[in-house]
Amino acid sequence: MIMMNTTDSRRRFLKTSGRIAAAIAAGQTFPALAGTSPTVSAISFDQCQAMTPIQSAQNSTLVQQAWKRLQNDIASIKNPRLRSTITDIYNDPTPRLTADIDIKSRQTLRRELAAKNYTDSSWENLLPNVPHDPKKLMPFIAAPGSGYYSHHAYPGGLVTHVATNVQITKSIIDTYTKVYGYSVDRDLALSAQLLHDLHKPYVFQWQEDGSSRKEQSLGGTGEHHCLSAAELIARHAPPELVIAMISAHQAASNQENEKQLVGWLDAAAIIAGVDPVAYGLISSDRRLPDLPRQEGFICHLGDHDFVLSVPAVVATLPIMREIAVTDYKISESDLNGKVFNSLRNHIYSTYSAMRLHEALSKAGKNEVRRLMFLSVLPVA
Repeated sequence: MIMMNTTDSRRRFLKTSGRIAAAIAAGQTFPALAGTSPTVSAISFDQCQAMTPIQSAQNSTLVQQAWKRLQNDIASIKNPRLRSTITDIYNDPTPRLTADIDIKSRQTLRRELAAKNYTDSSWENLLPNVPHDPKKLMPFIAAPGSGYYSHHAYPGGLVTHVATNVQITKSIIDTYTKVYGYSVDRDLALSAQLLHDLHKPYVFQWQEDGSSRKEQSLGGTGEHHCLSAAELIARHAPPELVIAMISAHQAASNQENEKQLVGWLDAAAIIAGVDPVAYGLISSDRRLPDLPRQEGFICHLGDHDFVLSVPAVVATLPIMREIAVTDYKISESDLNGKVFNSLRNHIYSTYSAMRLHEALSKAGKNEVRRLMFLSVLPVA
């Protein structure tokens, strides 16, 4: 990694940042860089602090463009039943599954899951609570893409994450057609990818300190995975879609992996209150009901954006924290609370951690600083 730490480079940066700050103060909007960066309009630090996650997502060209791509991808689904299911969830991701579950039912559910070693969570933490106040419901477009120190953990991160994975999935489908000369079920593969993280708006609800809810484990993976499958079952999705979607975290490439998939399907069926064999999710001998379809493998291959996006957070977050102290006058004690989280969320929502990682790897910390200044003005 090349770091711009020389006196000359620092002097050049200060001159450049001065011009940037003056232009921002005059209300200038900076154009996209080399066709890869979104158009950015700077806001003040105080405005950033006052923004809600929904406002940050609405303010992000990156997120809005990804949202439009997803709408186009949904519209391309030819099967009206699948298209309607996806549209309903994206327009209103409120879980039908857990909205009215009472304490007794939650305790019973916890015992059933624990008996099969699917969970070690307390019944209180087993399922994310769904806010009863409609104003507090998190729209799909404002949700983070994963846990707060993992990939795409910013307002709109779920949208950019899924949009990326759908593009990858479409490329795989097209490649198989071009190279091998046959076509998989495009509707099924795309629908599985579009829906693979449908429960994340509630698993990763935004908290008062600007972070997101900590995810519990369920079936040996993040709880959103089995909950998403259970939500599809609650919405009467066809079993082949549920199986293809559950394959996002693991492909049925051998019997051990298939056993893991069967466990997730079983856990989802328990949560949804259905018989997994009768529903067509697994066979009576606890295998997948048929030869695993290729759409599930493709969904798994497409869900690998995290390979880059997780290291991008690991590399850029410490740099952002350092710049937050030196240029935004955030105290060390505020680095672990709402003051820094609000800045971090807005910067990531503007660019993504991946864009900042690219800037850091090519030009060093000063380029990250420059991009941050273009999004949120430094504190004088």
